[in-house]
Amino acid sequence: MSMQYPLADMLTRIRNATRAKKHSVVVSFSVLHTNILDALVRGGYVSKYVVIDSDGKKSIEVVLKYYQNAPVISDIQCVSKPSLRIYKSFEEILPLLGGMGTYIVSTSKGVFSDHELRDMQRTDKIRLGGEIMVSVV
Repeated sequence: MSMQYPLADMLTRIRNATRAKKHSVVVSFSVLHTNILDALVRGGYVSKYVVIDSDGKKSIEVVLKYYQNAPVISDIQCVSKPSLRIYKSFEEILPLLGGMGTYIVSTSKGVFSDHELRDMQRTDKIRLGGEIMVSVV
C-alpha cells in the first residue's frame, strides 16, 4: 500500500502516540519532516528527535513531551493538503487560539512557526508568508 500524504501520516502517528501516552514514536524520514520537527522542538512541543539509519532505510524517532503527566500536544492537524493548499501572506497569518496554538509555515527561507515569523518581523523587518502546513495546540 502506498502512502498518499506522508506528512499526514507523521502527524497522525504523533497524535495517536500522545493519546496513548507513549514515550516516543517512529515516523518515516524526509527533509520536510525534519524541518517541521525542528520547528516543533523550537516551539517546545516535542523534546527531541533522532534520525535512525537501519539497513540503509532512514526513519525518525520522535521523543514526545509531557507536562504533569499530560501531553504538551493536545491536537496536531494538517492545514494544507494535496487537494487544497493553503497559502497566506504575513498579514493573513493570525495567531491560533489567541496565541495558545502554533501554525507551522513553509516559507521561501525555511520552515518556521508563526511566532518565529512575528519575531523576525519585529527584529529584522522581514515579512514572510507561505504555505500553512500544520496547526498545533
